Amino acid sequence: MEHIYLIIVIFLGLLAISDLIVGVSNDAVNFLNSAIGSKIAPFRTVMIVAAFGVLIGATFSSGMMEVARSGIFNPEMLSFKEVMVIFMAVMITDVALLNIFNSFGLPTSTTVSLVFELLGGSVAVAVYKLIGTENGLSQIGEYINTANALGITSGILISVAVAFTVGCVVQYISRILFTFNYGHTYRYFGGIFAGISVTTVFYFLVMKGAKGSSFMTPEMISFINEHTATILLISFIVFSIIFQASILLFKANVFKFIILAGTFSLAFAFAGNDLVNFIGVPLAGLESYNDFVASGGGDSASAMLMSSLTDPVKTPTYLLLIAGAIMVLTLYYSKKAKKVIQTSIQLSSQSQDKENFQSTPVSRAVVRVVIKASDSIDRYIPESVSRWIAGRFVQPKLEPGAEVLPFDHIRASVNLVVSAILIASATSLKLPLSTTYVTFMVAMGTSLIDGAWGRDTAVYRVSGVITIIGGWFFTGFSAFTAAFLLGLLIMWGNFYIVFLLAAFVIYLIVKSNFFPKKDDDENAPLTSDLLFDINSKTEAFNACYARIQDATGRVSGLFNLSMQNVIGYNLKGLKEVKKDTEEFNQYTKNIKRNIPEVMNSLSEESVEAGHYYVQILDQMREIAHSLTFIAQPSYEHMNNNHTPFHEEQTVALRLMQNKFNNYFIIINKYLSDKNYEDLKLVFNERDEILEMIIEMQKEHLRYLREYHVSTKSSVLYLAILNQSRNLAIHMAALMKALRAFYYYKRNI
Repeated sequence: MEHIYLIIVIFLGLLAISDLIVGVSNDAVNFLNSAIGSKIAPFRTVMIVAAFGVLIGATFSSGMMEVARSGIFNPEMLSFKEVMVIFMAVMITDVALLNIFNSFGLPTSTTVSLVFELLGGSVAVAVYKLIGTENGLSQIGEYINTANALGITSGILISVAVAFTVGCVVQYISRILFTFNYGHTYRYFGGIFAGISVTTVFYFLVMKGAKGSSFMTPEMISFINEHTATILLISFIVFSIIFQASILLFKANVFKFIILAGTFSLAFAFAGNDLVNFIGVPLAGLESYNDFVASGGGDSASAMLMSSLTDPVKTPTYLLLIAGAIMVLTLYYSKKAKKVIQTSIQLSSQSQDKENFQSTPVSRAVVRVVIKASDSIDRYIPESVSRWIAGRFVQPKLEPGAEVLPFDHIRASVNLVVSAILIASATSLKLPLSTTYVTFMVAMGTSLIDGAWGRDTAVYRVSGVITIIGGWFFTGFSAFTAAFLLGLLIMWGNFYIVFLLAAFVIYLIVKSNFFPKKDDDENAPLTSDLLFDINSKTEAFNACYARIQDATGRVSGLFNLSMQNVIGYNLKGLKEVKKDTEEFNQYTKNIKRNIPEVMNSLSEESVEAGHYYVQILDQMREIAHSLTFIAQPSYEHMNNNHTPFHEEQTVALRLMQNKFNNYFIIINKYLSDKNYEDLKLVFNERDEILEMIIEMQKEHLRYLREYHVSTKSSVLYLAILNQSRNLAIHMAALMKALRAFYYYKRNI
């Protein structure tokens, strides 16, 4: 039997690697969103800093490994075989569950997953053992470390409220002190702020976190404990003097150091706190197997109790470094991490561009209640005080051409420092605090104080937060349920069935993370690329012109595919076209939504260019609507198996399609040659298409008088003709607006 358990240990190792990949893909948001959102440094620099934090922090996680060994279940009550069943159920469930959340771009908690999976697997084994016994399930409490499990769970849940509250308080104080326009105050208080931030991070990460390190000696820990106050005071004084001198003498941006140090520290804390979530169970499985072999192995798997798992653990440093290296590589090569980071940044962004979540009745009700409560509180605050506080939160107008950032350096600094303090505090107490819960709720608290959840965005942001928090509860429920069912299945069918499950899960992870579909949007930038800098008329024209060329190419392709699939009654093909037209419609909608940001970034001399840009966007939106109103009803018609078009209708549609093809060729020639002296050919072709469509409508009405035609197919046919007419009109109007824009640019 030993060879079976050896294979199981190998599978646990493979699942550990898979878990590291999917886990880091989800948790990367915890320490990258602030640095990326504030754009404090190039992306490559941020990644290098985070990588060092993860690699070094991994060596501090040894003390946390006890959670996976005996934090949830009582190993002295379980045999070696039963412990291995729990470990396999936990790892298979964890890898599959995290991969699902990554696919939807939702941040979840790897800590909650681990805790509830251990709980579910342990309960499954205990139930299987106790069913049919004399005392039944009444003894199940002897198998589960109930007090510890409840303590961990309550600590994780409490962290949500604590993180949100602390984030709000610290951000409020910071914003009152510095305001959004912090250039003046920064000269006087920037050094002290940086000194407090860096000293605090240094204390919690090095002095508190050092106790869990795999290489710290008792003498070193004793020295730190005895001289804590002295070390902190010296650190604060030295850091404050250095930073204040840098500000006054060199006009240095100390926030850059704070944010990069915070990114390092949060990555450090993440590795120290969450590494157990990925490799704690496989390492416990390896140690259990070694104990099993040392005891003689053989047929003792069901009789040998695993009380050895309660002994203190000291994980070898080289294993922690290997795990850290895998995490670092995942940071660079994982595609799904971008989706999760984008979700977090969008929910805390100061801008009001595309919202990823729709409003719900619950979010609307919450916003109404908060608005009413805020109005009630304002009545009791003196007007002078209200004006002064409001003045500290006024956002400065962007300079022409200035980049629109999701949030500024003050908020990014608070996000990182507060999160690092809370997480490192839990690590020092050996509590598996959820880094996702803490960092996300701190970011939500700071964004609330900064007014990022304004009247125009609040319902969408609240809806997003409710969705994610709901997903957190779903994580616990689904993790427990899946591990419980899988544990029962393995106990019933023995280990042979688990090999197929483990192999299938690994296959899914490799396929979804390293071989994504071509149409996946995982390569989308982390922040919106829909804005472009217009510092001059030439830049405005070039950016707009590139958009028009791209749009017209999509329009001709989408229209042709729509006609081909409508005429051929191809449901599958039309479904793809419908999806593509919806994406194009969203693309034009997002660009137009960002008009306020574009206009704010314009220099005075380029406002006229912005005017033409708005005109062109209006035409692009109308074109997108026409394409959508062709594809959508056509798909619904076919999906409901309604009557196809008769022969006369299909022949007429083919002729119209050919006419449109010639129309698009003429337009593309004007675009490629940049010759707008005379758009006569465009308008002539448009007029011919309009006359053709009128004749098609008349012919169809005459046909209706003589023959019986399906009402639904007739309505669809007329709708396609009407939207095709609108498409021809707006394409010509777009070219006219582009000509005016081109003449403006040429006459600079």
